[in-house]
Amino acid sequence: MPSIYRRGSRWWVSYRDEKTGKRVQKSAGDTREEAVEFLAARDQVQDEKLPLRSVLEAYCRGQIARSKFSSIQQAEVASGHLIRILGNLDVHELSAADVDRFILLRRREVADRTVNSNLTYLRAALNYAVASGVLEKLPVRIKLLRVAKKRSLRLLADTDFQKLLKNAQEPYYGLILVLSTTGFRISEAVNLTWRDVYWDQGKLAVTAKKNWSPKSYQEREVYVPTSVINYLKSRFEQSSTPYVFADNRGRVLRKQAACVNLRKLFERCGLYSKGTPLSHWIRHTVCSRMLGAGMDIETVRTIMGHADASTTMLYAHTDSERLKKSTEVLGGLISTD
Repeated sequence: MPSIYRRGSRWWVSYRDEKTGKRVQKSAGDTREEAVEFLAARDQVQDEKLPLRSVLEAYCRGQIARSKFSSIQQAEVASGHLIRILGNLDVHELSAADVDRFILLRRREVADRTVNSNLTYLRAALNYAVASGVLEKLPVRIKLLRVAKKRSLRLLADTDFQKLLKNAQEPYYGLILVLSTTGFRISEAVNLTWRDVYWDQGKLAVTAKKNWSPKSYQEREVYVPTSVINYLKSRFEQSSTPYVFADNRGRVLRKQAACVNLRKLFERCGLYSKGTPLSHWIRHTVCSRMLGAGMDIETVRTIMGHADASTTMLYAHTDSERLKKSTEVLGGLISTD
């Protein structure tokens, strides 16, 4: 028979697990009423099937209350694929074979990194169910696929940027100009408004908007060359929208549409290769060049909007010229006399 007792300031429950036959003791709340409700909820879960769909939807609702709009969208997409393949299964009976089946089917549709993203969401949803008392314990251990590390990107050369600007039409000429002089993420650039331009100070600001906020909530201001401010002034005189880079209807330029058109631009310039994250390639080049020029880590971190300096260090890129110079240093260690 289940029992309820107090230990210190907390109320605990003790019961026998029907599957394992073992006696379980678990903290259930600050009051006796919470402990009684815990046992009642547990009995209800044991008596009724709990579709995985319900667990995923509950976690998604929790994300809506706590997360950014972009994170909510990603969670909804991942949840949709999990529900499509595994949604009707009883979560208590979820097995490694079920997870393997999901992996097999998703691998036919997307890359392994995307599969891992879906599995990470599934793991988070199951952990959430355990933490909220819906599940007694995790039904299965979720293991991610082994994937190759991201390949190192070469730095874009000055001639590459000149080629991009020469072949770009508006608003992508301006987009390339801003990305290459600020290191902004593509989502930060397309969400720039004229209120984010500090004309007299020569700065662009990354600020949160309705339904959008920068990654890690890192709002910041970045100085840009006078040539960029002059370009923006000429664009502002012809603009009738609040956004610096708007679509044909005067709305914020969608990130997905911007990425598609950037790819076409890179293709025209002969710079595109499959799998290369193009806007990130520009950001990677900007960050690496600042570090290579000797700028201190904290300054670069602030400009790039990284939450932690360890992220900034990932962009420390050793280019071919510096590799060549290493031969001069190491060659001096060898005496030929």
